Amino acid sequence: MAIYTDTKIAQGPFLFISGQTPSQDGATPEDPQEQAAIVLKKIEEHLLANQLSWSSVVKMTVFLTDAAYLSAIRMAFTAILAENKPAMSLVIVAGLVAPEFKVEIEAQATMA
Repeated sequence: MAIYTDTKIAQGPFLFISGQTPSQDGATPEDPQEQAAIVLKKIEEHLLANQLSWSSVVKMTVFLTDAAYLSAIRMAFTAILAENKPAMSLVIVAGLVAPEFKVEIEAQATMA
């Protein structure tokens, strides 16, 4: 089951949400699914602060430090993106800003 769509047409001004990381109150869980859930919650907070919802998100870029985490990340996404499936890119990277981070996600939403 795909958790994204290949294309999404959008018009109007955009909200660009910089890469969000899984640190929470100075702690980072080990589990990649928990890390993804924290990151998605942070993105949702940015959306809500701008009177937007997940349905406004048109593009996301996911950075993972290991392709083996993909199934765990999919589970975190499935819970949130059941209806809205934005265009998405996945990039496997050698590392993120902190060695304990396994995932970072950036998002773009339309404000129209």
